[in-house]
Amino acid sequence: MFSSLKAFISRRILNRGVDARRFWNGEPIASPKANVPLFGGLNKKAFTLTYEKESRDCVWLSPGEKVEIKIHGEKKLRVKLSFACNGKPKISEGVGVYVGDKKVVDLKYIVSKKWHNVGIEHGGSIKIINTSASKLAVAHPVVAEKYVRDEKNFTPKNIIVILLDSLTRDSIGPFNPEMAEFTPNITRFFEKSVKYSNCFSQSEWTLPSIYSLLTSRYPLGHGMLDLKGNARNDNHLVEDNLPQRMRELGYSTFAYSTIKVFHPAFYAHVGFDRFIYDQFPQPRQTHADLCAAAITQLHANSDSRNFMFLHFLDTHEPWSNTNELDDLMLSNFRITDPFEEYNFYKRGYKDGKAEPIFDETGIEVLTERRNARLANVDLSLQALFDYLEKSGQLEDTVVALFSDHGCLYTAQNQPLLCESRTNVPLLILHPKYKGGTHAELVATNLDIGSTLLSIAGGDPKLGDGVANAPFAEDSAGRSYVISESIFGDLYKVALRDENYVYHYSCSYDKNKKVVDIGGVGKSSLFARKNENLCVDLSGKHPDAVKKMHDLLLYHLKKYGFDPTIKGNS
Repeated sequence: MFSSLKAFISRRILNRGVDARRFWNGEPIASPKANVPLFGGLNKKAFTLTYEKESRDCVWLSPGEKVEIKIHGEKKLRVKLSFACNGKPKISEGVGVYVGDKKVVDLKYIVSKKWHNVGIEHGGSIKIINTSASKLAVAHPVVAEKYVRDEKNFTPKNIIVILLDSLTRDSIGPFNPEMAEFTPNITRFFEKSVKYSNCFSQSEWTLPSIYSLLTSRYPLGHGMLDLKGNARNDNHLVEDNLPQRMRELGYSTFAYSTIKVFHPAFYAHVGFDRFIYDQFPQPRQTHADLCAAAITQLHANSDSRNFMFLHFLDTHEPWSNTNELDDLMLSNFRITDPFEEYNFYKRGYKDGKAEPIFDETGIEVLTERRNARLANVDLSLQALFDYLEKSGQLEDTVVALFSDHGCLYTAQNQPLLCESRTNVPLLILHPKYKGGTHAELVATNLDIGSTLLSIAGGDPKLGDGVANAPFAEDSAGRSYVISESIFGDLYKVALRDENYVYHYSCSYDKNKKVVDIGGVGKSSLFARKNENLCVDLSGKHPDAVKKMHDLLLYHLKKYGFDPTIKGNS
């Protein structure tokens, strides 16, 4: 499967006329063009930036080579430049940056394979000379105004999104005191955060969940569904997404993920000024690398606004990356290939549609490993939390922590989109709010984008998202939430309101835009208060079934799907 995934992504990159080797070699991704309007909340028509030599993503300079960046505008602005060299792992010679004939930056040492950020005041043009012995990457410069705190109309200097992959709500200390042993730093740091206890993800796995986060659209709306043909091949994310909105509000946008589906092949980099992703097939990034890069980014841009998306795959067992630090905490047998582990521990499948069943020993082993990895992620996050506190930036920073989907190691008799796979944690620490618990329904992947835009002082309307209270005073909340899963030709959906959850399963045709819901289908209605018991109440509450089914029809029609064809599987 790894080889097929690599071939799939390589094919998609090559089909777009992009050099796939550049992605696999881990060379940097910057803004998509070399001649673009400046961002940072400025008048986009008044300022432009141009490389004298054209380049798609960044300029590569050979030893001794130089490049000039021309600025067209009426005033001096602050430019943040990023450099990286591709030499062997060693300390190289550096780079010189000139404004006119004046040398304003002299980086004498550049560590190979690592980004280095500098900021300068400039006007007119900037000349960059590679004085190292290796090729030097100069990422597309970012321009942003200096952050000035406004007490009356407070907007945060930093907005940091922390995504811990594959965690149910009760997997961390703020929602479950028994888990505080494994998450002491998360529990302490978010002690005064706003807690949302009734959050549900829009899918049960990472790919569609991540793109729901970026676009605030349901999986049917954004089209990134699975790796077997149900993935869009056009740059639809360029239309409107969360990082682009943040960039327009004056934030430098930064993403770092240790999961392979968060990748430029799927346009995940759209809207991010800096984008660091994991390499295929061997993982190179760990939770410690991620936190170190986040601290470096905050420190380099300490005088301007930052929007950061930090995605940790490490908590996703059995699919997490292996690393020595985590393995030291595990006394049980460790298989390094996640696919071998998956087959080793599972007892079989419920219906052959990606619903594994693990035996009791497998569940115990996987739970132990998940807790160990969670504890080490928590330890790495301590460094980030300490930096924010000791640098004084926490009073101007909003931090959101959540998960893209839940986790269940045994399907038993529960539907795929059961509570354990979709009920996720959501915490938002804001310096102006004292915390508290909110029990209203939240469509986590959709609503977090709108909520953060509201916090940043922007228009919270993004896709299908709803800004949540208390950060949006006029928020009416949601009367229901939808989770959906599409693998191949099978469509599964769960609709939840305050009282019931309605599960429906039927066939799906992407090409004809048909969800075969007009026939019999497979449906069930459970009470929310004891959802995991899976007691079907359809016969007792036909009015509730009709209400939920009508909502499903509305949802399908909204995204242009024909739900009237009969003959469901």
